Amino acid sequence: MTVSVKDYGGQQVDLRSHPDESGEEIPENVSWPIELAWALSGKRFMQTVETTIGSNEYERVSVTTPATTAVIALALSARSTAGAVMTVYEDATVTGGTPVVMRNFNRNLPDTTLSTVLVNPSVSDPGDIIFPSVALGSTTGWGVTTDVAGDAAGAIRLKPNSTYIFEIESTASSNAVTMSIDLMEGI
Repeated sequence: MTVSVKDYGGQQVDLRSHPDESGEEIPENVSWPIELAWALSGKRFMQTVETTIGSNEYERVSVTTPATTAVIALALSARSTAGAVMTVYEDATVTGGTPVVMRNFNRNLPDTTLSTVLVNPSVSDPGDIIFPSVALGSTTGWGVTTDVAGDAAGAIRLKPNSTYIFEIESTASSNAVTMSIDLMEGI
């Protein structure tokens, strides 16, 4: 099977080589994973948030996207040492919280994330559930979400100018929870 890709003007697009931001050609016949493209462009950011919470306590991370036409995608993984439930909300209303400094995958570029990421903001309206509750962990060890976790291919595409809440509710005491936030913007 042959696939032909054309631009908006109807011209054939050669996917084997594509100039990067420096104007240099990427070698032909090289397969570049989308995560690598984001990392090379300086538009992939990651950070891990860890804490220990008790039964019926929450760990929340909010991500507020800018008003932009750029694609913003989020791959999120979460785990806990004991029972917990994770839920994802869209169009939330939050105040306060501690800013999360996102790490740029491309240390050669000074780019910073367009989105605002906060730990434990006050939530006055969680918005709409867009990802149903997922059980994390167990009493026997680390559990990793299988549906939310992933690479860029399995990332959630976020709406512009919106706030998302990623909430872990502990169902056990002395529960160590971790959220890894992998944010890709602008490609």
